[in-house]
Amino acid sequence: MPRSSGWSSWSERLAGWPRTLGTADETAAAVARAQTALAEIEARRQADTAREAEATAQATRSEELTRWAEQDRAAEAAADSTRDADDVAVLQR
Repeated sequence: MPRSSGWSSWSERLAGWPRTLGTADETAAAVARAQTALAEIEARRQADTAREAEATAQATRSEELTRWAEQDRAAEAAADSTRDADDVAVLQR
C-alpha cells in the first residue's frame, strides 16, 4: 500500500510553480544576485563584529584610565597628608 503524502497528485504539488523554467542565463543571473546578497550580509556582519570589538576595547581603556586617575588622586591625597603631618612636626619644634 503506497504512503499518502497528503497530496492527491503531482499537479497539486506543482500548482504554485511557474510553468516554464528560466534560461541558463537567467538562472546564472539569479544565482549571482543571491551570492552578491550573501556577500553583503557577511560584510555587514563582519563590520558589526569589528564595531562591537572596538566599542569593547574603548570601554575597557576608559575604565583603565578612570582607575589610574583614581589611584593617582589617592596617592596625591596620601602624599599631601604625609606632607601636612611633616609640616606640623616641623612647626612644633
